[in-house]
Formats: sequence, structure tokens, C-alpha cells
Amino acid sequence: MNKSIIKSLLLAGVALLGIASAQAQTTPKIVSVDIGKVADSYWKMKDYRDALQTFSKTLQSDVNKQNDSVNDLGKALTELNEKIGKASEKDKAGFQKEYNEKVIEYQAKQEGLRSLYTNGQQKVRDADTNLTNQARQDILQAADAIAKKVKASVLITDRGTVQYYDSFAPVDITADVLAELNKDHPAEKTAAAPATK
Repeated sequence: MNKSIIKSLLLAGVALLGIASAQAQTTPKIVSVDIGKVADSYWKMKDYRDALQTFSKTLQSDVNKQNDSVNDLGKALTELNEKIGKASEKDKAGFQKEYNEKVIEYQAKQEGLRSLYTNGQQKVRDADTNLTNQARQDILQAADAIAKKVKASVLITDRGTVQYYDSFAPVDITADVLAELNKDHPAEKTAAAPATK
């Protein structure tokens, strides 16, 4: 009987040590950030979008001007073609020469218009990709800094869909990341500065 009591006490002691050891370990802290939500409110991203929109409008204006020029030249070609049809044999040669020169000019302007549009659209796409990547990098750096500050074990940055298991609920640091990024907003600093008089 003594042996079974000793065994029971030893087993109870080992169990208590296991429980105490498990409680002494720190529970992992899981933090998450919604990159899409931060990007929607991040001042640099707003500035990037405004700059892209301005560039796109300028491009569209240039395309419209070039298109108007091509259309005007097309009308001139139509008028020359009508003159050729009504002209005397003596005048036809002069009109035909002018018509042929305008056809070459028209084709060059059409090609210039296609090139302007294609190159402009590529520049918009490239700028959008570069600016979005830069903003994403800024967001990830801010999220990393905050995760370290709150001594997180895991940072989840999967665009808003967070899955967790057991009883570990993630701590959402989206607002903290946004505050960290927007603290350097030039307009915010200017507005916060007191008047000097």
C-alpha cells in the first residue's frame, strides 16, 4: 500500500509540475492587420491615387487632342478627294500630290495616336504597380514595427481574412498601423502646428 500511495503522490506531483510548467509558458500573441483597409485610408495611397488620376486625365486630354488632329486631317483628305473628283485634268495632278502627302501625314498621326495611348496606358499601369508596391511595403514595415512593440508572436497580413484556432483570438492592429503611417502626413503636421504670433 505504501508503494501505491508513493506512486500516486509521484504521479500527482508530475501532473502538478506539468500544469505549472504549461501555465508558466507565455501564450502566443497573434496580431493581424487588414492591408486593404489600411491602404484605403493611408494618406500616401490617397496621394498616389490622386497622382494617377491626374496623370490619366492628362493622358486622356493629350489623346483627345491628337485624335482631334487626326480627325481634322481625315476631313481634309475627304475634301481633297472631292476636289480631285471635280478638278480638271490639269489640276488633278496637283491635288493628287497634295492628297498623297496628306495620306502619309494622316497615317503617321494615327500611328502617333496609337503609340501615345499604348505607352500612356503602360505608364499608368507601371506607376500603379510601383506606387501600390511601395505603399504595401510601408504598411508591412509599420505592421512589423507595431507587432514588435506589442511583443506579438505572430503577425497575420493576409488581406483581412484571418483564421485562428484554439482559444487564441488575434489582436487587430489595423488602426495602430494606420496611425503609425499617417503620423508623418505633411498636411496633419501643418494643421497641428500652432500659429506663431
